[in-house]
Amino acid sequence: MRALLVAALALLGHARTGAGAGAGAAPSYPVRMARLMDTSIDPCDDFYGFACGTWLNETELPAGTAMLSQFTMAEERSRQVLRDAIDGTGQPQVGALYASCMDVATLDALGVLPVQRDLDRIQSATTMTAVMRVAGHLTAHGLPSLLTLTVRADKETATENMLRLGDPHVTMPVTSYYVDDAKWETFGAALHKYAQRLLLLAGLSPDDAMKGAHVACTIERRVATIVASLPADDQNETMTLDELMTTYPLLVGAMLTGAKVRDGATVDSTTRVVVAQSLRYLEQAEELVASLEVADMQRYLIFRWLSSQAEWLSGHFQAARFEIDQILVGYTSPRPRWSTCITLVTEALPNLAGRYFVQAMANPEAEATVVSIVTQLEQSMKENIASRPWLDDKTRKNALTKLSKLTKLIGHDDNINASDNALSKVDCNLRADSLVANIRCIRHVQFRNDLEKVGQPVDKDEWILTALDANAKYRMLQNELVLPMGMFQPPFFHPSFSMAENFGGIGTIVGHELTHAFDSHGRLFDAYGRMKPWWTGGAAKQFKARTLCLQTQYSSFVVKGEDGDVIGAVDGKRTITEDIADNGGLSVAYRALREQRQKLEEHLHVEEHGHNRHHHHYHHHHRGHHTDDKVFFVAFAQNFCTKATDNILRTQLSSNAHAPSRWRVNGAVMNSAAFAHVFQCPASSAMIIQDKCEIW
Repeated sequence: MRALLVAALALLGHARTGAGAGAGAAPSYPVRMARLMDTSIDPCDDFYGFACGTWLNETELPAGTAMLSQFTMAEERSRQVLRDAIDGTGQPQVGALYASCMDVATLDALGVLPVQRDLDRIQSATTMTAVMRVAGHLTAHGLPSLLTLTVRADKETATENMLRLGDPHVTMPVTSYYVDDAKWETFGAALHKYAQRLLLLAGLSPDDAMKGAHVACTIERRVATIVASLPADDQNETMTLDELMTTYPLLVGAMLTGAKVRDGATVDSTTRVVVAQSLRYLEQAEELVASLEVADMQRYLIFRWLSSQAEWLSGHFQAARFEIDQILVGYTSPRPRWSTCITLVTEALPNLAGRYFVQAMANPEAEATVVSIVTQLEQSMKENIASRPWLDDKTRKNALTKLSKLTKLIGHDDNINASDNALSKVDCNLRADSLVANIRCIRHVQFRNDLEKVGQPVDKDEWILTALDANAKYRMLQNELVLPMGMFQPPFFHPSFSMAENFGGIGTIVGHELTHAFDSHGRLFDAYGRMKPWWTGGAAKQFKARTLCLQTQYSSFVVKGEDGDVIGAVDGKRTITEDIADNGGLSVAYRALREQRQKLEEHLHVEEHGHNRHHHHYHHHHRGHHTDDKVFFVAFAQNFCTKATDNILRTQLSSNAHAPSRWRVNGAVMNSAAFAHVFQCPASSAMIIQDKCEIW
């Protein structure tokens, strides 16, 4: 199975080629990197364009895709590996779920029938309390609507799991589509058309579908308007379950009763519950629900349930979902069904899916190399902290303690070879002809499993990513780095890559995650994941000044669409934690590359005639450090080569914590003195600024 990614590496190319003249010129870049580059662009004027320009110009978005990045392409390759691994295996859970998703003929024959029982349940509720209990029942089976229920570690102690009430879910991805009148005119019309089409497919008359769509869109717009008025940051207020259910009898009381949150052994009336958003949402949403007619809330729930299930019903429902996605995100054609179904399998049965992927892709050499890279990055992060002149000794000591307590989950769950039932934790009789029933059962069991964690100790060894995710994560409440095997592939990493390629690739990504422990949010949590002050006032003041520098800098970055027209600007306040991590990750990884290179040179120096060079994990190329350093920076930039529709960019600007890829790259290198030196950029270059924003 590993042949797929081996072929991908061969396709990318690992020979070396010249990169043209100019500031970016070097004796050689790996072919796989050079193919993406546009060396007609001066790297000192637009480093992102230099590193990714040819790829951007030649790449077309594939079917069912509104954004294509190195991360999404890596995940698609991983999904192909998983598909080949499970297709036709007959495995009773993974195989059955995948087969039921791929059986579009059965889905078309069934039409709305798989969800008819739920629709009947909604319509048979005759009071608002009864309707909201049905809403809670649906929440327990996978529909987050007016209220979301999750279980997470308590921020105060970081040792105990708590029930958490979170933000409501709405259909459209950006709140401004609801609250901005001009945007609502366009996107609201699309939402209305979508709702009406779903209701018609569910068997409502044209008049009833028209009215139902109007009511559903009106309610959803009111919900989004409430959310838009709330504080941006979580408030994390706590109340007992009984207090919440009594104070908000419809929104919380009826819904949590319908979800049967107290039917297990871990939740009772005295259980402390975290309200993530402001209590003001509960107050206003309770008032909204109480003001509605029962029939209107029924219409809204019917629409929300149909929308949540559209991908798992007949082709007509799937087409309706695709039609609105065309408008919301810019899809040009539907996503391949196999990819949708593999994604479902991965999300629904992550541990089982991870096992098949690991069995197909196991590579001890790669994992050992990644571990050594992470170890070097930790050492370099330690040295970065130790060398910050603006940190006082007390804060520096606390920061180093936090780094020393970091937990690392690398590759995959160590329990990957446990029994099927132990891995899936889903006691469902999955059938190849019952997709919606399969999903309902899995979601409900997962919901009940989560409730069983309330009040229990946090499991720091629990994986929140699957082995095939092309992603990495820092978890503040666990002080934990998670780096799945899905990242152990080009363009981020390969055992045959040079040190410069690997440290510029996966190294900057790991450095990014390590820096999150010390960004404007992560710094509020101590070595044990507790929300507890550990900075002195002076150090905190220095940090905030440097943070403001970055925030101001990134807010000046203008974002252009495909036609070159300005579509917005980066919100430096929204993206600040990721901007800190991008800048810190680049700095830490570059230090790590230099230190690892020095260790290798010292080792080679003592080896007579260098006979043992081939024993090292890395290929050591005698191209000069200057060239290696250029490769490092280009590898960093190419992590973020991304093609996206204008709608995706607009969504990102208004709701995503990351700056668009061009500015993730250019912003970081602008603040890097090493970049300016390596590429010998004139002081007048666009990538050179005199007042650099430096934190880590």
